[in-house]
Amino acid sequence: MAKKMKKIILGTGAAFLAVVLAVLYIAAFHLGSIVKTGIETFMPSITGTPVKVGSVTCLPFSGHINVKDFVIYNPEGYKSEYAFKVKEFTVTVKPLSVLSDKIFISKILVDGMEVSYEQGLTGCNLTDIKNNISKLSAKKTQEEEKLAEKTSSEPEGTPKAEKRFQIKEFDFQNSSVKVSTPLTVGMGPKLPLSEMHIRDLGTKDDKGVTGYEMAPVIFGEIIIGTVTAVKKSATQISGDTLNTLEAGGKEILNKSENLIKGVKDLF
Repeated sequence: MAKKMKKIILGTGAAFLAVVLAVLYIAAFHLGSIVKTGIETFMPSITGTPVKVGSVTCLPFSGHINVKDFVIYNPEGYKSEYAFKVKEFTVTVKPLSVLSDKIFISKILVDGMEVSYEQGLTGCNLTDIKNNISKLSAKKTQEEEKLAEKTSSEPEGTPKAEKRFQIKEFDFQNSSVKVSTPLTVGMGPKLPLSEMHIRDLGTKDDKGVTGYEMAPVIFGEIIIGTVTAVKKSATQISGDTLNTLEAGGKEILNKSENLIKGVKDLF
């Protein structure tokens, strides 16, 4: 009788474990589509342009997320197909931190980013996106600060401020920039971009950063690298437009200086 009962218990336990593993597998499978939808919904609120993601794979137990074919499109009025296209990027996150108000990311590796620098008649696509990011980031940051002040003095149950992030390493490799003018109709030469290594984003005061605070820092670094590569090339484009873009990149980096400890080997 005892042996029979033991077999029943073991069999029930094995069946329960199989069900749990099946549920976790299904959840992990669908988590990728959830993250994909989240990116495509959240990012346009930062860039002011459409964003598309090819696929997302999530491994929740190891904390690895892989995103492929990530595209940020141009503002209206430009001829090139996109402003940024990334072959793939991987995110390594501390799994349990996603349950807290501050998510710790040990590394983000962006591989195969293509920047499309298009000079229009009165400006360029990257300047337009930079202006969108700066404006939306400033607005959201103010809203976040007001919400934080409000929730600190109100009882439990009040909506909390959005999640914050700390990123130990943020690296770019195998990147390039394609330069085009009104004469080339969205086409132009492709130039290599040097590697970029951002360190300790949001760890300076241990408070972390929101997505809206993070975006200007990353975009500012990309702008400076793009301008440097274009200036070194023999491409004939307006120096005033480049200088305006460069000044804008430096401006948003200066404003975000308190969010980042340092940038190593930057272009």
